[in-house]
Amino acid sequence: MRKRKAILLFSGGLDSLIVAKILEEQNIIVKAVNYKTSFFGGDEVKEIGERYGIKVVVEDISVEYIKRVLLNPEYGYGKNMNPCIDCHRYMIKKAKERLDRGEADFIATGEVLGERPFSQNINALSIVEKPARGYVLRPLSALLLKPTIPEMKGWVDRTKLYGLKGRSRKPHLELARKYGIDYIPSPAGGCILTDPGFSYRLKHFLSREKVDINKIELLKIGRHFIPGKGRLVIPRNEKEKKILKSIYEKIRDAIFIRTEEGFVALAYGTEDLKLIARICSPYVRNSEILKITYRGQEELFSVNKEVDKADVRKYMLLKG
Repeated sequence: MRKRKAILLFSGGLDSLIVAKILEEQNIIVKAVNYKTSFFGGDEVKEIGERYGIKVVVEDISVEYIKRVLLNPEYGYGKNMNPCIDCHRYMIKKAKERLDRGEADFIATGEVLGERPFSQNINALSIVEKPARGYVLRPLSALLLKPTIPEMKGWVDRTKLYGLKGRSRKPHLELARKYGIDYIPSPAGGCILTDPGFSYRLKHFLSREKVDINKIELLKIGRHFIPGKGRLVIPRNEKEKKILKSIYEKIRDAIFIRTEEGFVALAYGTEDLKLIARICSPYVRNSEILKITYRGQEELFSVNKEVDKADVRKYMLLKG
């Protein structure tokens, strides 16, 4: 009998690592897939998989995810901007497309019944698996759920699966030791949509602007100021400076602010360069001149040393 193949929705978290090992133990070929968006996934997840001999395919679905999941989730959001049920269902839908192309026989996930009250209760799990009903195996909680087609057809030995439930990590850690997993990733899955601060920025952004992947990347860094209809971002450290510089040329009509000493900032959506210079002034050290590049032209502005942070705070985007 030929080896069976599984598409594993691989988040890089401990649950999906354990599931990969459970399936491999049953002689199942695991094809780990990570669906990358602007909010989670990507190369870091791939590196975690490779650490344990799991080859991970990363598929970037950023644009379609925002349009088809984030903007109007059928089942709503969690505590912040996280549309967890719609998100998980969309991942199953994408994996089902791979089944339809003959890449594997079934889908596996690291979901645990009751681990997350909003998205992993029995009703939510039922909703999530609709695009591939019967072909979604959850090895960590399988014994608490109805047998799936892979189990009923004998592709997977149900007696070697588990019945985990709830939020306790103790049984997960025991399984990690069993399978030699010594690096324990965060159980949160790394989704920035669960972060209150980022969610606030994102809500504000979506209420004012058209969706733009590069502008959404800016929401992850720096201090944000709202001069009229525009936006000004001042990074807080060298890492954020590098990110800002990498995004600058990708935003149409972006305004780039810098000094010879290394201060940088980025703005867009405004032509009030004097106001931009005023807001930047309290954050500039050891310089008298701001160089502002806009529409291919460079203008020089004197740093106003009389302006302090309290004076420009009214432009800062703050939660609450």
